[in-house]
Amino acid sequence: MSSKEAHSESEEPVHKNDGSTLYVSNLSSKITTAKLQDIFEKYGNIEKCYVISNPITKESRNFGFVTFNNSEDAENAMNKANKMEIEGREINVEIAKRNEPHEPTPGEYKGVQSRNYIYIKYNICIQS
Repeated sequence: MSSKEAHSESEEPVHKNDGSTLYVSNLSSKITTAKLQDIFEKYGNIEKCYVISNPITKESRNFGFVTFNNSEDAENAMNKANKMEIEGREINVEIAKRNEPHEPTPGEYKGVQSRNYIYIKYNICIQS
């Protein structure tokens, strides 16, 4: 085994979507992970499902991910659920570009600051 091969084995594997993870966008800000899973579980066995939420308000950021046990179920779900209306919004469903979203930003919240919140050190907020 060459040193290059040994080095590549010690690195973390690159996450590539095998086609089993869907990116679901244009969700209502009130949708929950449980509701998203209820909508998609009729298309196949779900391995993972989650709605990305705002760390301050805990409301949906209007998108989420659904990972099926296989790519066939994911493709079926994409074809049937794309443009479906949920809570008054037409959702968009497509194969995710990566297996999982980026890791959360460590430390302080680096997102857009709301006018209704005052941000202070240690990621604590006080509603004004």
